[in-house]
Amino acid sequence: MKSTDRIFVVLRGVPGSGKSEIANVLASMHGCVKVITTDDYWTRHGSFDKGLLLQSREWTFCQARRAFEEHTPLVILADSSIQEREFKRYVELAEVDGYHTYCLIVENRHGGNRQSRGFGRGHLWRVR
Repeated sequence: MKSTDRIFVVLRGVPGSGKSEIANVLASMHGCVKVITTDDYWTRHGSFDKGLLLQSREWTFCQARRAFEEHTPLVILADSSIQEREFKRYVELAEVDGYHTYCLIVENRHGGNRQSRGFGRGHLWRVR
């Protein structure tokens, strides 16, 4: 990644698939990163409440918009419930601020066993 590049990464996948974990590993590999997760919203507002789903989506969008406006070089969004129309909204906003957008699907092939994922900085360097 060149110092002038602005990258927006969206990690999608079912709950428990490792989106937040991958986001944090990527963040540890780069400086000046904003990681946004829907988990952050629910942590701040207590447990998951389906009635607050729209509010959580708006909160994550506002977090991304703020990061784009601040020209944060790498913005990572980990969200299990992002829909295609919402994704387009993020992409349009990212493009206005000069970001390249990538969407990665995180699959749950470990059956919920966090220890079997084995993600770590060294593993991601090998994948690169």
